[in-house]
Amino acid sequence: MKKMNSLAIKVPVILSLFTAVFVTILCFSALNIAGRGITKGRFEGFYTTVQGYSSVFDAWFRTQSYILEIYASVDTIDDYLLDPTGSFNELKNTLKVFREKNACSINIGIVSLDGRILVDSDYDTWTNKQFSDTYSDAWNKIKSKEYGYGNVVYDNTFITSPVNGHPSFLFITPVFDGGREVAYLYTIFSLNEFYKNYMNDVNLGESGILIVYGGNNKIIMSSDYNLIGVDTVPEFRDAYNKGLDNGIIKKYNAQDTVYSAYYQRLKYVPWYTVMTMTDEEIFRDVRKATISGVLLGVLTIIAIAIFIVFFIRSITRPLAIVVDEAKKIENGDLRESNNSMKDRNDEIGALADSFKHMRYKLVETITEVNNASENIMQASERLASGNLELSRRTEAQAANLEETAASMEEMASTIKSSTEYSVNGNDMMIASKKSIDDAGGIILETTRNIEEVHEASSKIKDITKLIEDIAFQTNILALNASVEAARAGDMGKGFGVVASEVRNLAQTTQTSVKDITDLIDNVYTKIDKATETAHQSQEIFADIKVKIDETANIMQGISSAAVEQQTGVEQVNRAVSEMDMATQKNSALVNEAESASRDLVSQANTLKSVMSFFKL
Repeated sequence: MKKMNSLAIKVPVILSLFTAVFVTILCFSALNIAGRGITKGRFEGFYTTVQGYSSVFDAWFRTQSYILEIYASVDTIDDYLLDPTGSFNELKNTLKVFREKNACSINIGIVSLDGRILVDSDYDTWTNKQFSDTYSDAWNKIKSKEYGYGNVVYDNTFITSPVNGHPSFLFITPVFDGGREVAYLYTIFSLNEFYKNYMNDVNLGESGILIVYGGNNKIIMSSDYNLIGVDTVPEFRDAYNKGLDNGIIKKYNAQDTVYSAYYQRLKYVPWYTVMTMTDEEIFRDVRKATISGVLLGVLTIIAIAIFIVFFIRSITRPLAIVVDEAKKIENGDLRESNNSMKDRNDEIGALADSFKHMRYKLVETITEVNNASENIMQASERLASGNLELSRRTEAQAANLEETAASMEEMASTIKSSTEYSVNGNDMMIASKKSIDDAGGIILETTRNIEEVHEASSKIKDITKLIEDIAFQTNILALNASVEAARAGDMGKGFGVVASEVRNLAQTTQTSVKDITDLIDNVYTKIDKATETAHQSQEIFADIKVKIDETANIMQGISSAAVEQQTGVEQVNRAVSEMDMATQKNSALVNEAESASRDLVSQANTLKSVMSFFKL
C-alpha cells in the first residue's frame, strides 16, 4: 500500500481540511458580523455626535435669536427713532454693551427701512452706508419676511466681515413700534470667536472632524480651523440642494483620502452639521478584529489538526495488525497467528476476532473444496467418455438427415417449377377465355349491325318502289297533259312543252330508280349472305367458348392441386430442415458437453492445484 493511500495520512488530512474550511467559514462569518457591528456602532456614534452638536447649535441659534429679539425691544431704540440726534450716543453705548456681553459678536447696529445703517456699536464709518449692498441675501429675506426662529433672519452664506476680515455670519430682526416695522437690528458674529468658544475643544478621534456648512458651499464652522471657508465636497452640496434632513455619506474623496460622514440639518438655520472621519480610522477596529480572528482561527485549526493526527494514529496502529493478518490470508497462510488484541473491546477488536473466525471457516471450506474437487474430477472423466460416444452417434445421424434434407430440397424445387408452369398455363387459359369472350361479343355485335342494315335495305327497297310508282304515274300524267295540250292547239303549246319536260324527267327518274333498285337488290343479296355467315361464326365461337371453359376448369383444378402439392412438400421440407437443424444443435450441444467435460476435468485439476496454495 502506498504511503499516501494510507488512512493514517488520508483521514487526518481530510479531517484537517474539513476543519480548516469549517473554522474559516465560522471565523469569517463571526468577523463579518463583528465588523458590521463595529461599523454600525461607529456610525451610530457619528449619529449621536452630530445629533448632540446639532442640538447645541440649534440651542445657541435659538438663544441668540431670542436675545436679539429682546435687544430689538429696548426703549433706547424707540427713543433714538423718535429723536435721532439726542439719543444717538445713548443708543450707541447700549449697543456696545450688548456686543460686549456676547463673546462671538463683532458689532451690532440699527438699519432703516430703506437699508441705510443708522447706528453701529463700534464702527462709526458704517453710519449712513447701505446695508443691503453688503448683506443682500439677508436683506432680501428680511424684506420678504423669510424668518427662521421667531422673527429673526439668518444669513446662510459664509461672509468675510468688512470690519476685521474675519469669516462671519449675520442675524437680523425687525424693530416694531405699535405692531409695525420701524427699523431693523442686526448683529454680526465672528466665526473665529465661535471656534474658540465652541469648537476648539472638540475631540473626535485622530481624523474625526465636525463641520457646519451653508448655502454657498462653504464650510461655516469646523473643529479644524483651517477648514473654515473651504468649499465642501459635492456630496454635501447635493444633500443641501435636495433639502435632506439627515443621512450617511459613505466613501467620498477629499484631498486623496477616503472619508465617510453623517449629516444633520439644523432646525433654525438652513445649515448642516456633519461628522466626518477617514475610512482607515473607521475600519481600523474591524481590521484588528479580523487579524485577531484569523490568528485565532489558524491556531485553532493547528490544534485540531494535531489532535486529529494523534487520535487517528490510535486507530490506525491496531488496524495495521489487522491488515497484516489479511496479507497472510492473501498469501495463503491460514495457520494460527500469534498477534492478538484481546485487550480491545471496540470495533477494531471485533474486526480482529472476525478475521480469526474467518481463518477457521476458510480452512474448513478449503478442506471440503479439495475433497469435492477430487470427486468432481472423477465424475467429469466418466462424463467426458460418455459424451464422446454420444457425439459420434449424433454426428452420424446429422449426416443422414443432411442427405435427406438435400433430396427433399431437390424434390421441392421440381414440384415448385411444375406448380409455376401449371399456374402460368391456368393464367394463359383464363386470358384466352377472356379473349374468346370478347371476340364472341364483337361477332354478336357485328351480326346485330348486319341485321339492322338488312332491315334498312328492305325499307330502302320499299321507298324506291314507291318512287318508281310515282314516276310511272307522273309519266302517265305528263302523257295526258301532252294530249290535252295538243287538243288546245296554239294555246296549249307552252303547256305541252312543260308536259314533255315533266315526262322526260319522270322517265329519267324511273330509269334511275330502276338502277337504284337493281343496286339495292344486289346489296340486299350480299347482306343476306353476310348475315348468314355472321350467324355461322357466332355458332362456331359459342362452341369454342364452351370448350375453352371446360379446358380452363381442368387447368384450374391442375393448378390448385399443384399448389397444394407444393405446400405439402414445403412443409415436409421445412420439417426435415428443422429436424436437421435440431440434430445439428444436438451435435453442437454434445460437442459442447464433451468440451465442458474436458474443461471440468481441467478445472478440477486446477482447483486442486489452487487449493494447494493454502497452508492448513
